[in-house]
Amino acid sequence: MTILDVRMASNQEISLRRAELHDAEFLVTAYASTRRGELASSGWSPSMRNALLTIHFQAQWRACKAVYPGVQTSIILACGTPIGSMMVQRIKSEARLVDIVLLPEHRNRGIGALLVRMLIAESIELQIPLRLSVLKSDRAIHLFERLGLGLTSCDELHCEMAFEPAKAKWAASR
Repeated sequence: MTILDVRMASNQEISLRRAELHDAEFLVTAYASTRRGELASSGWSPSMRNALLTIHFQAQWRACKAVYPGVQTSIILACGTPIGSMMVQRIKSEARLVDIVLLPEHRNRGIGALLVRMLIAESIELQIPLRLSVLKSDRAIHLFERLGLGLTSCDELHCEMAFEPAKAKWAASR
């Protein structure tokens, strides 16, 4: 059973399903795809880099579960094939996009925007804010702004962003 089932303009069916124990290897692969470039010039062997990325993933996973109790991890599927993951915490007062990852070959195709729009629609329906934290250097900050999320605060590394349904003039056409 999928949480989301949408057909994109490219006729690619995008759906979400809850992550399960058998998804652990894919979740590590998806996470590693976002970090490989950082370690490429380290001089370490591929097996050492993979081991470090697995340790980093496990640490991030535990931290997310501790900081965001009840966070739901979903596998993003394109025509039934895993292409990424998304972590969302939903509590009475807000929804928080904790993490979203797409494999490199599925980035810049509108899939991330589709999923954020879905969360914005949920935010509007429930009349609760959608919040997230993004690295200042992450290009996704521009996507989030385009979709109607505003900056609420920034520090040296991260910016907090939010979509506030009560304040927003958001249009489904974004």
